[in-house]
Amino acid sequence: KVDTSESLIDMKIASLIVENSNVLYQNAVSGQDVLLKNINIDAAVDYVKEKAMINTKSSLAGIYYSSSVSKQVLEIEDLKLDLIADYLNDLANIETKTTIASVNFTQDETKFLNKALLNLTGTLKADLATASYDIDQNIDLNKLKLALKGSVQMPEDDIKMDLTFA
Repeated sequence: KVDTSESLIDMKIASLIVENSNVLYQNAVSGQDVLLKNINIDAAVDYVKEKAMINTKSSLAGIYYSSSVSKQVLEIEDLKLDLIADYLNDLANIETKTTIASVNFTQDETKFLNKALLNLTGTLKADLATASYDIDQNIDLNKLKLALKGSVQMPEDDIKMDLTFA
């Protein structure tokens, strides 16, 4: 059992380097490296009575993830995320639009995605009191168009999922 009173960074197992608008995370135990390049986030929060409205526009020039243990490499170039959320008590309605100009994914030297274009649009409705989420996402991967609909519930230690791809 790991003593959680010290962070991985304090124990010199992991390092986190933040420089200009870049973030590099390295974990010696899991063999994972994550690099986020040119992070740009604009966010605004407005309150109307008890309801919070959040509008966020984010962009990353690139994300690089590698794991020496699972032998996976993920490269994402030019990610843009627009998110609009409204919160009232424990209920949230989140609308997202994500565009990724290029996705590369390799595992064990097998390339599964090569410069794929990815677009995601849809909604996520969350009931934070019951840890239940309704998902309605449209996924465009190059010319493949998919819809992801369903729900995820996490009542305690279990995760209940009812998801459909069409």
